[in-house]
Amino acid sequence: MIRRAASATTAAAIAVLLAGCVSSDSLAGSLTERIAIGIADDVTPQVPEPLDAEYVAWWGLQHPRTPRDVAGVEYSIDVLSWAGNTADEDGARIELRIGAHILPRNDPFSIPAHTEGSATRCWIMTIRQRYGYDPDSWRLDEESCPDGARAARPTPDSLLTMPEDAEEELVAVLSAAASPEDLADRLHAAFPDPGYSLDSREADGRFFAMVRVQRRDCISAVRDETGEIRVDSCDAALIADGG
Repeated sequence: MIRRAASATTAAAIAVLLAGCVSSDSLAGSLTERIAIGIADDVTPQVPEPLDAEYVAWWGLQHPRTPRDVAGVEYSIDVLSWAGNTADEDGARIELRIGAHILPRNDPFSIPAHTEGSATRCWIMTIRQRYGYDPDSWRLDEESCPDGARAARPTPDSLLTMPEDAEEELVAVLSAAASPEDLADRLHAAFPDPGYSLDSREADGRFFAMVRVQRRDCISAVRDETGEIRVDSCDAALIADGG
């Protein structure tokens, strides 16, 4: 099982590469591991709603982080299969195949200079539901890459989006709320789909509300003591810090 030693591992690989003690193939393997860890980090749910494995797989392919400390590398990232749900006992399970092709760099001013190398590695990524960030929400188990496996294309049936009138709805909810309990009830009535992550509270006479669509879109708003309402494109810290 892999956790978070990849950055140190790759740094060490670069250091010994400079000393001529490791091949570019080994460095490429370390880079693929870093990508896998970055994907697992990025898709770890920070909302309480369960997520289908196909959605998690789709999400992981959107903007994968590639290492920037080694230049001249071509990457390939494929999803091979998926199953389950983050709320399942076994979690959502996504099979990843990640390749790195290091191009030769013979420029004496290039750090590090290296020969051509490549590696392809496969993992089973398991994502479990947690509320808030939890480093134990995911794990990666490396497997032998299946022979001849074709990349699959996750296409969730429906991707929940922020409604066009979400800002107006949020302002109406805050305008009418008479108490923290009333605010919560009105917020859930305005955004009833379980795919929305909702947060509301009162502090020092100010009312706060937030609507998040997974981790893609978010709006938040605050009603101050005078009744004025300010809307943000999402300042989650406003909610977390109480203002």
